[in-house]
Amino acid sequence: MKSKVAFVKVKHEKNGVKNAVKRAMKLAEWKKYVRGKKIFVKINGISDQLVPGQCTSPWVIDAVLAELKKNFPKADIKMGDANLAAAEQLNRAAKLWGFYEIAEKYDVEFINLSEQPLVKTDLKGKVLREMEVPKILLEVDTIVNLPVAKTHCLTTITCCLKNHWGLLPRFRHQYHLVANQAIPDVNNFFRKTTFNVVDATICMEGNGPRTGIPIICDAIFAGHDRVAIDSAVATFMGFD
Repeated sequence: MKSKVAFVKVKHEKNGVKNAVKRAMKLAEWKKYVRGKKIFVKINGISDQLVPGQCTSPWVIDAVLAELKKNFPKADIKMGDANLAAAEQLNRAAKLWGFYEIAEKYDVEFINLSEQPLVKTDLKGKVLREMEVPKILLEVDTIVNLPVAKTHCLTTITCCLKNHWGLLPRFRHQYHLVANQAIPDVNNFFRKTTFNVVDATICMEGNGPRTGIPIICDAIFAGHDRVAIDSAVATFMGFD
């Protein structure tokens, strides 16, 4: 069965990003894939510098939360990310990028996964075996993934699959040498990630994911299948 990937250009109009996100989610039939009473929205909060293209855009997050709250008014919705392996940046990033304000606007709790209780779990991967997983991620019904489309010095691109790296806050640094297998292991474990909205409004090229050059692309991708979306995004970015 072929996977559906929605691709929508952002129009330069009032609420342009919000309209594009809503249209992409609808085209990708998001309501078929998001379900349950507990939903976690995984953003990219990699940087406490206000450089466009580094973190998930506040406008994209706002648009996704608006749709989730409208359709799941009684759901317990949380959003967040984890600290970097070598820096505690997320709480500063959330303040600088307005993530706390957006969470408050929609009555959503902002979560730093690096500050959450961890549970030793067998990921049953090829290189990732017994790992410490945030307890909150084991309890949610659905994970909605909101990556940024960027180049990456280690993995060529970072998008839906690579954004899952941040779901395991205490392991990443020592697995960089086997990242191309560790990333599939993480994604195979988190089957509850059932929908993705890719922020390609302002992307990053060059020496990403933090020190690259922001590039305006004015696009939104959405869909259920992480591999299909990453393939489409790689083609969009000019990679095979």
